[in-house]
Amino acid sequence: MTACEFLRWMRDEKRVPYSAEGQPHYPPSNSELRRWVTNGSVLVDGQTLTLDTQVEFPVREIVFFPAGRRRTTMPGFGERA
Repeated sequence: MTACEFLRWMRDEKRVPYSAEGQPHYPPSNSELRRWVTNGSVLVDGQTLTLDTQVEFPVREIVFFPAGRRRTTMPGFGERA
């Protein structure tokens, strides 16, 4: 699955940080997720995602906003549900 599909799936599983742009305590929009990828704000297993990156399972670690104040590190998971 592509990086954007992966992040949309994670959002639906409630595994991404809340939106920084929209209403507080709401999940990010598809556009915001795409901007996270475009800006290099997501690392999967130490690799920066790009729009055409294919995410392979199992995933060991996910880092959101690695260079910022909102840095969020999450453990990975084996198989996609």
